[in-house]
Amino acid sequence: MSAPIIYPVWFYSLDIFFMSVSILVCLIIAFFSQKVFKITKEKKYLWFGLAYFLIAGAFIMRILSILIIYMKSQIVEESGYLTISNFGELGTINNIGYLFFRIGMLLGFLTLMLVILKIEDNRVINLLIYFVLITTIFSFQAFLVFYVTLALILFLIIHQLWLHYQTSRSKNAAMVITSFVLVLISQLIFLLLGFHNIIYAVGEVFQLAGFILFFIPYMLVLKYGK
Repeated sequence: MSAPIIYPVWFYSLDIFFMSVSILVCLIIAFFSQKVFKITKEKKYLWFGLAYFLIAGAFIMRILSILIIYMKSQIVEESGYLTISNFGELGTINNIGYLFFRIGMLLGFLTLMLVILKIEDNRVINLLIYFVLITTIFSFQAFLVFYVTLALILFLIIHQLWLHYQTSRSKNAAMVITSFVLVLISQLIFLLLGFHNIIYAVGEVFQLAGFILFFIPYMLVLKYGK
């Protein structure tokens, strides 16, 4: 299935900036998690680090594919959108970049879900990874399946974090929940792409806010140790 790039003309530069900030946040969290793993030897921090590395990699692939397309193509402007699809080699670059973006995002958040829900049965883990990859790669409605699947994963993460928050009532836990809620809202907004050219930008703003909020609890732990 072709994966068109459709978003407001005026948002192109901001989109690259937003994703770059998300990459930076994910890499800092990933490196911090790896450092904690080396100190504590708790595997959950190793998997947290891997999850954020995967998400950062997904955004990197997205940015690279968009930049290549913009440097090598003529842009078709329609009703305030930039639309690039099915232009031979560029269409292939677009589809490959979007495919790796979907895989990285889903595997990254799936890894977070497995850690947060404390799922350790290898059979269950392998089955979940299999279904994520199959639905991502071979689904005809890849665009719709991606956002619905990611939204479902985020909902399960939020539900588990909320149960934990009921006992801890910590500010850090509340911020983590809020960050995942913002990312969930962004995915639901992305499902409405095509109705208006502002929707993509609104979704990206919510997503960026969520990723920035991911960062704050980690920095508080670094500064205050709690």
